Amino acid sequence: MNDLFSRQAATYAIFRPAYPERLVQFVLSSVKNAASSSGKPLLDAYDIGCGNGQVTIPLARTGLFRKVIGMDKSASQLEHTLRDIDIPGLEFKQADALNLRSAGVEDYSCSLLTSAQMLHWYAIL
Repeated sequence: MNDLFSRQAATYAIFRPAYPERLVQFVLSSVKNAASSSGKPLLDAYDIGCGNGQVTIPLARTGLFRKVIGMDKSASQLEHTLRDIDIPGLEFKQADALNLRSAGVEDYSCSLLTSAQMLHWYAIL
């Protein structure tokens, strides 16, 4: 993976636009509907390739999930997350999106897996 965003993590954290609240609400309504239909409680949410937490933090603020874990391969990106925010269940981990098991993601442990604009960095074909 090209590590351009690690070298520019501070600038990225300042200038990267946030995702529209409407998008986050759309995703959450889909998850709530699925949970309601299944009768099962919501588990964890993982935001893969979270950068500095543009999606992770809004998901955690909802309080819908046991935990919301933002994962990114770049330690520099993770250093620029808002770690001083006190949101119960919010975590960040350095991990490779192509090897989630080694990062502690267990089968059937999550209700939501998001990945906002990161798949193009991986040669998965």
